[in-house]
Amino acid sequence: MVHIRSWRHQYPRIRTDISVNQGGTISFKTNTNARAYSITIFRLGYYGGNGVRKIATFSPSATLPQTQPACLNNAATNLHDCGNWAVSAAWQVPSNATSGVYSALLRRADTGGTSQTVFIIRNDASRSDLFYQTSDETWQAYNDYAGNSLCAGNGTLDLPNRAFQVSYNRPFFTRGFGREAASFVFGAEFAMSAISRNPSFVIAGMISTSATASYRKF
Repeated sequence: MVHIRSWRHQYPRIRTDISVNQGGTISFKTNTNARAYSITIFRLGYYGGNGVRKIATFSPSATLPQTQPACLNNAATNLHDCGNWAVSAAWQVPSNATSGVYSALLRRADTGGTSQTVFIIRNDASRSDLFYQTSDETWQAYNDYAGNSLCAGNGTLDLPNRAFQVSYNRPFFTRGFGREAASFVFGAEFAMSAISRNPSFVIAGMISTSATASYRKF
């Protein structure tokens, strides 16, 4: 999900699922007053020190500007869930896409403002030498979009007013919570993505939410 207003790490953006298998489709939900914007997909990795490789660029399919309804809220637990937003764009993942951590960068045509969201491309048929699990549950624990995370209320350490439930159906808003921004994907996962480009071994991984259900390999 993406909320695109001024677009400098401030507009909401959501992908409908945080991971997708090769050949699947991943959808994005955006809340924006922009009349035109692009979506560029990058794969995280070393890539000669560049940190990412550009994969594809496309435009949203929704009529713009696109205003989304207020996210659902449970006042008893401070749960915020934006699953009621409409789909804005979709990307058909190539069947031969390299598994790993990906970023979708959204850029306004008028101001050049940007925002991004992250997702995982899996290879469910892989058999790999190493296993790596992303810390997406931690990403959401510190995600205080709409005002509450599991540790904070309104962007500050505020345990009495924290959330007691959090939803994956929210834009990521993690960079404003002091040192905890290091817990997001650009901390451990970004570094691991660079290391894993070593051609001498193959890495398999899964997202945390699937750990207790099934092995979702990438």
